Order: sequence, then structure tokens, then C-alpha cells
Amino acid sequence: MMTTYPPIPDWVPQTVAELYGHEAELTQGSALYQYATSFIPGLLQLPELADLICQTGLRPRSDDLVDAAVRLRIARQVILDRAEVHFEFLIDESVLLRRISTPIMRAQLEHLIWAAARPNVTIRIISGFYPGVGYSYELVHVHDGSLHLYREDITGGQFESNTGLAVDYLGMFGRAWKEALSPDESVALIRGHLAGL
Repeated sequence: MMTTYPPIPDWVPQTVAELYGHEAELTQGSALYQYATSFIPGLLQLPELADLICQTGLRPRSDDLVDAAVRLRIARQVILDRAEVHFEFLIDESVLLRRISTPIMRAQLEHLIWAAARPNVTIRIISGFYPGVGYSYELVHVHDGSLHLYREDITGGQFESNTGLAVDYLGMFGRAWKEALSPDESVALIRGHLAGL
């Protein structure tokens, strides 16, 4: 049974809507690679953290828009229930050190440990300087073999589909993945940061 994917509101930027659309097409044999250097990946965020991030990042900002953005971000996590899709999250260790709010970060780190135990989710932590250190991005492999890239930097979001750039980013992800801590070591590191809160 396929999971119902939430509709994309009109106010979502076109580049992001395109990415979400390709996420919705994920089927057997597909995968999503998410590389986070600024925040906990959106697919793994708790509502409280998503709310803080949306309050900071949305322009123009309004309470209604923030609430809608948080609802969308949490609703799209339904894609994690597709057991036939494998999700690989590569997270910069510095993301774990953000002292946004001790109770929120404690709950968020506990949630990461819970997510890492899911059979279709792999979380690995990486530190230091490595390929692509300056960007957060998602790569989506769709059932038809196509590759789609969404990346973010200080200028905003950019969507690329079936280009050499997407392939380059997949290569960067692979190289960084090799240098990252193992899944077990990554969970141990998260537990260590959790104990320090």
C-alpha cells in the first residue's frame, strides 16, 4: 500500500515544489540522500525545531505562514513510512551542537536515535572539512532511474534534474559518506551529545 503524500500549497517556491513532487514519486528501488550542514534534516525534524527554523527562515514571515510551513514539513515525513525506499542522511556534527533550546534539542537528538533504528533509515555523522561542506542538499533517485538535486545556500534553493551537476553532487555525497562515522558510531556520538545537554 502506497502512502498518501500531502498536497503542495501554492505558496511553496517552485523549486521546492518540484523536489517534493519527485519525492512523492519514490517507489521500489528508489532512494533519497540528504546531506545536512546547517540544521537537522527536515525529514527528521520534530515540530518544535521546525517551528524555530521556519520562524527564522521564512520571508515575509507571518504566524499563519509559519504554522502552514511547519505542518507541511511534518506532513511530508510520511514518506519515511515507505519501507521499500532507503533513506541515507549525512549530517555535519556541528548541527548537533546548536544550542537552540535544551529541551528541544534533547527531544530532537532522542528522535534522531529513534529514526536511526528504523530499518530503511541510515544516519551517519561527519566532522571536519569534506566534499560539499558548504551546502545542504537532497538527491532523489526516482523509479525511472532519473536523479534529482535540490541544494540550498545563502542565495536560496535551486532544483536541478538529470544534469551533470546532480551527478557531481552524488559523487561528493559518496566521498563524504566514506569518510563519515559508521551508523553505530554515529548513534554513539549523538548519545554523547545528548548526555552533555
